[in-house]
Amino acid sequence: QFLRHKVMIIIFLGPSSGTLEMKPYNTDDAETYEIQTYPGTLVVLRPDILSHKHFSNGRSLAMSSFFLQGDRKPKRTKRSDKMVPAAKELDDWTVNRLRELKEKNLNSQFWDPDIPREWQSAMNHMFHKGQMIAVKGEACKVPATES
Repeated sequence: QFLRHKVMIIIFLGPSSGTLEMKPYNTDDAETYEIQTYPGTLVVLRPDILSHKHFSNGRSLAMSSFFLQGDRKPKRTKRSDKMVPAAKELDDWTVNRLRELKEKNLNSQFWDPDIPREWQSAMNHMFHKGQMIAVKGEACKVPATES
């Protein structure tokens, strides 16, 4: 969801009013924009561009929904270039953790059973020791006539 969400809709249900603060990511000189929210207020924003926080002095409920970008074939750009800061931090942490676990396990044949199989597979694909080779083959069946 972090990689594909493009539009977010928030409806504030109340009963208290509040303030929604929005600020563009990766800009220190941009000012925070504030919107007063009341029950029934609907806000449409771009969560991939704007960080947003809601504050209320009383009890205030909000409901949100995301519109996701369709799965297109990825271009040859770095995946982290299009990530929002929260997703980038999670991705960086995961890659670093996988690297640490793989380095600890270099001398052992067996994985720690507490490491999920998906992580073991990701570690084997991302980090390897020595040369890697691929053995591939092809076959086809061609119709023929015999007389």
